[in-house]
Amino acid sequence: MKEAWRLQKHRLYDALNAHEKQRGLVLIYVGKELPNFEEIQACVERLIGKMNQSLASENTKNPGAPDEES
Repeated sequence: MKEAWRLQKHRLYDALNAHEKQRGLVLIYVGKELPNFEEIQACVERLIGKMNQSLASENTKNPGAPDEES
């Protein structure tokens, strides 16, 4: 999971920097079977994509509003 995150995190960091935002994130795997790397990487890609979409929609709703989470 750490390697999948390491390979993809730049996409999220770029979006956060572009929107001047910060986020905390913890990834915890809970399951009985260990997934292979490709499955984990696909999940991390989906997660980052959803977070980027959320950032983009946040910015279009309130483009001049200060960040309430700071």
